Amino acid sequence: MKRSNRPIDQTAVPSGLLAFLLLIRFAGRRHARSKRLLVIGDVSPMKKLFIALLSIVLACCSSHDDAGLPDPNVSGSYSHMFTYVLEFHPASGNKAAHFTATLTNISDKALNVLVNVKAFHSSLKITDKNGNKIEAFIEDYRRLLLTAVWEEPAVTIPAKTSISWTVPLSSLVTLHGAPLNLDLIAGSEVASEMRVAVSAKTKFISDNAVQHSKPIVVPQNG
Repeated sequence: MKRSNRPIDQTAVPSGLLAFLLLIRFAGRRHARSKRLLVIGDVSPMKKLFIALLSIVLACCSSHDDAGLPDPNVSGSYSHMFTYVLEFHPASGNKAAHFTATLTNISDKALNVLVNVKAFHSSLKITDKNGNKIEAFIEDYRRLLLTAVWEEPAVTIPAKTSISWTVPLSSLVTLHGAPLNLDLIAGSEVASEMRVAVSAKTKFISDNAVQHSKPIVVPQNG
C-alpha cells in the first residue's frame, strides 16, 4: 500500500492528537533506521516512546473534555446555562400562600451541580411599597448562613431538565428571625438569588453559576 503524502488537516484534528500522529511518524522513521540488537529483559526504546506518547494523548483527551467550557473559577461563568424563575401563588382552597422557584438546565449537556434539591437554600430580596428592603430565608438556611460553613450536595441535572422548590410563605423569616407574612409583602417586589456551582475536575468556586430571578410583584390581595 502506498503511503499518502497528503498533509494532515490541523483544523480538523485536535492539537494533542495531531502532535501524537506527528511524533508516531517521526518515531517510526527513527525505528526503521535503527538495526541495533536489544538485550533480553530491556524494554524496547520504541515501546518506551509509545508509552510516553500514549500518556500525552490521554492527557490531551482528558483536557479536551472541558474544551470550550467556561472558567469554573469565575463567578457567574456558568450562569447562562440555566434559567431561574420565581413565582408567587396566593392562598387558594386548601393551599396556603407560597412561592415556587424553578431552576432549569437549558444547555445541551448534563451538568454536575452543587445545589440542595430538597431544601430551598436561596434568599428572597424584597422591596416593599415604601422602598424598604427586606431579605428572607427559610429558617434552616438562615441558621446555616449565620452559624456554619458547608457545601451543598452534588447532583446531575440532565439537559433541558428542571428542579423546583415549593416554599410556603409561613416558612420564611427575615434575617433577624421575624416571621414573614402577607401583610408585610403585599404589593412588594420580590426577587431571588441562589448560589449554584457547576463542579469541575479541577478547583471551582461556589457561585460560578449563581442565579438571579426576575423580580415579581406580590398582589395586594394575595
